Formats: sequence, structure tokens, C-alpha cells
Amino acid sequence: MTVDVGPRPPVAEWSYLGDGVYVSFDGYQLMLRANNYHNANTIYLEPSVFGSLVDYAKRTWGTPAGLT
Repeated sequence: MTVDVGPRPPVAEWSYLGDGVYVSFDGYQLMLRANNYHNANTIYLEPSVFGSLVDYAKRTWGTPAGLT
């Protein structure tokens, strides 16, 4: 999967995704935290790694309607 990595403004707030997962964006990569957004343990997903995660999900669960 190719992910468009053009310039984007950072998103300062943390958003709740569900299942105890929060996400934010530093202008380049997604930042994930578990249980609460104050947790110092952060996973950083650069665009190519996020694309690999999406590809894995498609192989595992199939492609949801509307997602190519």
C-alpha cells in the first residue's frame, strides 16, 4: 500500500480510537499510546509501516467495503 506522505500539519490532541488506544500525529508519523494518552510508552508509525499494518489487516480480515 502506498501512503501519501506530503506535508501535513501536526495534530496536538490525542484522539481515542477504541480498545484503550489513542492516536496523535506529529506532522509525519502516527503516534499510538495504550490505556491513556498520558502513557509515556509510544509507538511511532511512519507512513510505510502504517501501510504494512493496513496490508496485514487486509490479508487477515479481508478488505472492508470502501477500503481499497
